[in-house]
Amino acid sequence: MPLAAALMVAVLFAGAWHLIREDQALRLGGEIAGQATHVAARLETHIATRLAIGVHLGHDLAKLNIKSVSGFREITRSPLELFSDVQAINWVDNDRVIRWVSPLKGNEAAVGLDLSTLPAPIATLEEANRARSYRVTAPIKLAQGGRGFVAYIPLRSDKGPGGFLNIVFRTAPLVEATFSDDLKHRFSVIITDGDVPVYGPVYGPVYGPGDGKADTLDPRPTSKPVAIEVGNRAWSLTLVPTRQTLRLHASIVDEMVLMVGLALSFAIGWLLRFAMLRQQILRQSERRFRDIATVSSDWFWEMDDNLRFTFISERYSVITGVNANHPIGQRREDLADEAQLSTKEWTDHLADLAAHRAFKDFEYTIITEQDQILHLRVSGVPVFDGAGKFTGYRGSATNTTDERIALAALRGAEEKLRDILDNTPVGIAIVNHPADTTNAMPGRRVFANRALVEMFRASSEAQLLAGNIGDTWTDLDQMKELEAKFRRGENLVSFECLRRRMDGMPMWASISSLPITFDGNDCTMLWIFDIDERKRIELALQESEAQLRAIFDNTPICMNLKDTDGKFIWLNKPYEEWYGFKAEDIIGKTTADLGFGGEVVDNLTAAEKQAITTGKTYESEIRVTQPDGNVYDRILIKFPIKSPEGKTHGIGTVAVDITERKRMEAALMVAKIDAESANRAKSEFLAHMSHDLRTPLNAILGFSEIMTHETFGPVGEAHYKEYIQLIHDSGKQLVEMVDDVLDLSRIESGEYELSEEFLNVSDAMASSRHRCLPGAADENLAAIKVEVAPDAPTLLADGTAISQILDNLLTNAIKYAGTFPEITLSWNVSENGSGILR
Repeated sequence: MPLAAALMVAVLFAGAWHLIREDQALRLGGEIAGQATHVAARLETHIATRLAIGVHLGHDLAKLNIKSVSGFREITRSPLELFSDVQAINWVDNDRVIRWVSPLKGNEAAVGLDLSTLPAPIATLEEANRARSYRVTAPIKLAQGGRGFVAYIPLRSDKGPGGFLNIVFRTAPLVEATFSDDLKHRFSVIITDGDVPVYGPVYGPVYGPGDGKADTLDPRPTSKPVAIEVGNRAWSLTLVPTRQTLRLHASIVDEMVLMVGLALSFAIGWLLRFAMLRQQILRQSERRFRDIATVSSDWFWEMDDNLRFTFISERYSVITGVNANHPIGQRREDLADEAQLSTKEWTDHLADLAAHRAFKDFEYTIITEQDQILHLRVSGVPVFDGAGKFTGYRGSATNTTDERIALAALRGAEEKLRDILDNTPVGIAIVNHPADTTNAMPGRRVFANRALVEMFRASSEAQLLAGNIGDTWTDLDQMKELEAKFRRGENLVSFECLRRRMDGMPMWASISSLPITFDGNDCTMLWIFDIDERKRIELALQESEAQLRAIFDNTPICMNLKDTDGKFIWLNKPYEEWYGFKAEDIIGKTTADLGFGGEVVDNLTAAEKQAITTGKTYESEIRVTQPDGNVYDRILIKFPIKSPEGKTHGIGTVAVDITERKRMEAALMVAKIDAESANRAKSEFLAHMSHDLRTPLNAILGFSEIMTHETFGPVGEAHYKEYIQLIHDSGKQLVEMVDDVLDLSRIESGEYELSEEFLNVSDAMASSRHRCLPGAADENLAAIKVEVAPDAPTLLADGTAISQILDNLLTNAIKYAGTFPEITLSWNVSENGSGILR
């Protein structure tokens, strides 16, 4: 029987031992999982708060005109003082080089660091640039030493410095700031980013003490990996219990007491086991509960069914500086600022408490006995007993005072920025684009400054914000094209377009744009300048220029403008036609570039230099040979083009083509010479004719007078027959001469057309002697001898001309022979021309 009892006790002992060990393992696993979840949540919030402040700081930098490192350090000083676990805040320029570092002490190695040479940082930076949102690197080796990670925030603004905001976190101080001392001794924390270690194990080895021997419970239980979101990165946190924690859970004191009880009395022992087991569970649960409250950087609280505080963890004192026992026995509204109790938020919260509903992130303000204002954020869940009776609340709280102060500072900066923007004379708008890939919906304004309201003649900012940008546009197709550019993140620079004011009147505007992030949305900031007056002046000038161009292009005078280097900057259409080039082929070239010869270029250059040097108009007449060989005569007028200050900055040219005039002048000169020659020929001809006419007239008058006076006897004498024949011959000669005189064409041309006939020289000379007798004195008649060679040939000549020649010779001889003359009439022909030789 004793043996059976002993065997029974042994069996019971072994079974109990196995059950207890399983229970210990379950309780340890539950505690590790709870701790891991809480630590991960706290660490995620801890990092997210700092990144959020960094993003707000980036927005401020994008809007402010920071020009120096001192200004940069001043604006970053407050966040660095507020968050001591931030290693540095730097500015990276658009060349991907770190230019400004804050603070400088301890971060000297980062100044001038070219990130483009570092694969991991530059990849994250470029990703942030493309996404237009902050990005976080994987854990890397820092230039300052040690390991950490970096957040890159793109700064997009025409006012700000541009580039990127670089926030550097050293991993160990950042992570450890969320741990309590108790957590450090009870657990090892392991954090990874994928396969890359981020943190731990840091507080003792994972497997046993420093001697390298494993604990009896190794391999140790660990928590399941808990995800932590760090911006765009996904970390994983795992808790590993230390040897001290394992030993605490492995204690067998209670189990030994139970076994002794079992040995004394199976029935009593069995009852005692359940009692003690329950007591242990409660004790461990309470300890776990208080450990969770202790390791959190927040604090934990409990209320009873009357909604009065019954417990507040010690972290409350550490964080707020207020004794944790002070709120015990009071309600939450007893501690709050009375001015807030009438707000809707408090009314809703009290209703939740009265209805025993869970609540989350309720924010309120308390004033401590030291008149310190604290901003708190609390969450809680109702607690019910096994019968479903409400027994109170249990929850956690966070001190958000520092966050509130930082956000208030940011809001203050935003208000100052708003004041600056409202007092800027340039119209500024921020446009949010709807998520519509078809561009059917125009963007909506989410911000408009006072200048824009006045520019568009809106009644208020609200009127502009109520509509969309389409209500101030005249060309909707143009607006859609710009919308597409805005969505693609493209910038506009001084884009001119016709807009419409709210009263319907048109208005010319110049628009520049920049893509920004505003209230978490991808937006476009627009700078709008009212250029209506300037544009109307420009249009009037263009109209005036068009009129002048029409005048200049339709005038026959060539005009051009050159700069002081002799390059064409303008010319009218007649000049284009004269050069044989289009204006666009001439602008920017010199005369030499167009193929003109050196003499032409030298003449033009000399004229232009004289106009520039003297500052006066210079006129000259030149002959130009074009590249095609055509020759032109031109009058050139060169005059200086001066600025309002009197400085010569160009040369104007007016060219008049006088080629035709020159040709006409030459023709007139030739005609004048020809006319003068004709006049001389005419005068000579008339002089000769005067002499030639007198000879036959004298013969007619002389012989008729002899016959009238019957000088040689009665008319019937034989002499008179000869005289009658001579009178007839002289009259015939005179008629022929008159015919020649009347032939004016022969007189004007100076030519005499011969009427050739065969003549007897002796007869011609005798006839001339008889014609000249009436003019000769009687005593002189015998002196006129005619000698003709017996073998004189018959001549082929103009009989009238021969008669004139002979008559002229004889009359001159008789006239100037004097007293007792002896006149011998003879002729010969001397010729040395080619005609005689032939």
